[in-house]
Amino acid sequence: MTNEQLADLFADVESLKRTTKLSVKQICEKLPSAKSYVKRWGCYRPPGLRKQYLKAKSLSRGLLFRLVLCGLGAVSIDNVDLISAAIEQRALKCPLK
Repeated sequence: MTNEQLADLFADVESLKRTTKLSVKQICEKLPSAKSYVKRWGCYRPPGLRKQYLKAKSLSRGLLFRLVLCGLGAVSIDNVDLISAAIEQRALKCPLK
């Protein structure tokens, strides 16, 4: 998975965590078959998505991945909410159906 895909996955999962109150495991189980997300995640299996989400979460502490995740604005400001910025920039923001 590329850094762009990891950033998209991180943003999608974090967005869905906020809106659905589901766990990461539950979200990763639904993403590959959810109508709005099948184009992005349909070719991945749930355990693989969960593993890649955890990798993205760990990478989100690094400067270079933050550039991919949120753009220059989030990197230059220390007080930026990284998750909100990632959701705004990269998440599909569609319901899980």
